Amino acid sequence: MNCFIQDLKICFKMSLKIFLGTFVVGIIIGAIISAIYKSFGGAEIIRWGARIGVYASCFGLFISAISFSKKSLMRPLDYYEDEWKIYFTKLNLAQVIFFISLFCLICSAVIDVIVFYIK
Repeated sequence: MNCFIQDLKICFKMSLKIFLGTFVVGIIIGAIISAIYKSFGGAEIIRWGARIGVYASCFGLFISAISFSKKSLMRPLDYYEDEWKIYFTKLNLAQVIFFISLFCLICSAVIDVIVFYIK
């Protein structure tokens, strides 16, 4: 059980880094769209950051769903299993992608709810 918690902690740390990257890209896209339409709203720019995070996490959930349903599609990545076991002891690749995407989706939802209630 302790190894599973450690793997989830690593997934959470990785998801924060990935979410931060997608959030920054979303903020840049939101700023560009706000400049095009000449309607600078801080809440809308932050919502764009959350939207891009949702899109990225849905893509990750889609990839993990494919790998859960058809294991043979993940076969080329089995060659790296020895390196994979250095970082994760209990989780396989599909599970790690699932948990990272799930944590990114939760972060996006939290930011969207905060912006909704502040606005």
